[in-house]
Amino acid sequence: MNAKPKPPPPYPPGHHPNQEAAHFQPGNQWSGNRAGRPAGRSIQKILNEVLDGIAGDIPKRRKLAELIVRKALAGDRHFVGIALDRAEGRVAERVQISGHDGGPLDAETTRRAAMRKILGNPDLLAKAIDLSESIADDLDT
Repeated sequence: MNAKPKPPPPYPPGHHPNQEAAHFQPGNQWSGNRAGRPAGRSIQKILNEVLDGIAGDIPKRRKLAELIVRKALAGDRHFVGIALDRAEGRVAERVQISGHDGGPLDAETTRRAAMRKILGNPDLLAKAIDLSESIADDLDT
């Protein structure tokens, strides 16, 4: 069966004439929530309202903290991490940046590579480096 090739659209890709009208509109008839999300009712606000309450005569935040500690002491690693992060603060992540083959960074090579990538023209790169070096020399004198 020979299928005819589909003709190209009369507009460039991503620029359909009805593109704006077709975008999702909050509360439209197809969203499943015609009213849209109520303004100002984020999950964070709702959680804070709930946690600010009191369960019996104990604040809910304290009950939640006690639950985290109880689960951590029972050996649940997830809760151990939560408890330590909250009590001691998160441990800073160490990031090591190294040059080619794990060696130290060579600032001059890095600078030239960045300029080569940005400018994309080796001749123009050489002129830019000469100009920047002459400006640096002028500032030093």
